[in-house]
Amino acid sequence: MATVSIHHIAVRARDYATSKKFYVEGLGAECYAEWKHWKGFMACMLRLNGGGIIEMLGSGEGELPENFESIGGCYIHLALLVDDVEEAVRRAIAAGGRQKGEIKDNDVPSPMHIGTVFGPSGEIIEFLKEL
Repeated sequence: MATVSIHHIAVRARDYATSKKFYVEGLGAECYAEWKHWKGFMACMLRLNGGGIIEMLGSGEGELPENFESIGGCYIHLALLVDDVEEAVRRAIAAGGRQKGEIKDNDVPSPMHIGTVFGPSGEIIEFLKEL
């Protein structure tokens, strides 16, 4: 079987400049490529400092529906490994994120410490440290 790995995940931003600032300042990503998409909106590639790439596409319309977490085929959240969950949540909030629930420990599927925020476009970002 051929080798398969994830190159990037794409997120649609409601406000491109606000979301770019959030990912760069709040998550420590590096914007290493930026262009005007052929459909007319801005786009960029954001490299996370611990590995992984997020492609951000501008011109998102409307809000995520309240039930988006239950819609089939929908990516529910982006989970990022971090050394310090509390610090990652603080940085994300300071850069415009909004906390989702409490920071807590979870044992499923393995022991981990988790904090979750909503990004500027309503996307869910989970910060976790394996225990």
